[in-house]
Amino acid sequence: MYKVKINAEEKDTIKILKAFNKTMKSNITPADIQSTKVLKLFSEGLQRADSLMVRGTPTVFFNGKIDKSKNKYKTAK
Repeated sequence: MYKVKINAEEKDTIKILKAFNKTMKSNITPADIQSTKVLKLFSEGLQRADSLMVRGTPTVFFNGKIDKSKNKYKTAK
């Protein structure tokens, strides 16, 4: 997912899917992500996160600094 080049603030589903499909060599459509199966899995994931009191995504730190690339650990010896 980190390979997809798109503004994190983008809200347009078509633009997001276009960038995603180009990078991931896929062909996901808006209908695909609105399918009953996907929406059910998403809802279950939200319920699971809520029951585990998850309130956000983790922040990765390396040597005391935020690592937005989430890859700096690979340079550790």
